[in-house]
Amino acid sequence: SKIGIEEIGYKGNMPNVWDGVPQDVLDQHGVAYDEEWLAKCVDQSQRGVIAEWDEDGNLLT
Repeated sequence: SKIGIEEIGYKGNMPNVWDGVPQDVLDQHGVAYDEEWLAKCVDQSQRGVIAEWDEDGNLLT
C-alpha cells in the first residue's frame, strides 16, 4: 500500500555497493569466501567492469 511504502521508506530498485555476505552470517553457516574470488568480485573500484569468462567457466576479469 502507499502508506506501507512510505512507512518503510522504500525508494524502488536502486544501484548500490555490496560488500558481500556479512562475516557473522558466513561463520553461522560454516562457509568462507575464497580470497582470490573475493578480490575479483567485491573490488568496488572495478564496479563498472563487465565480467568475462573463458569457455571453461573460469572468471577472467
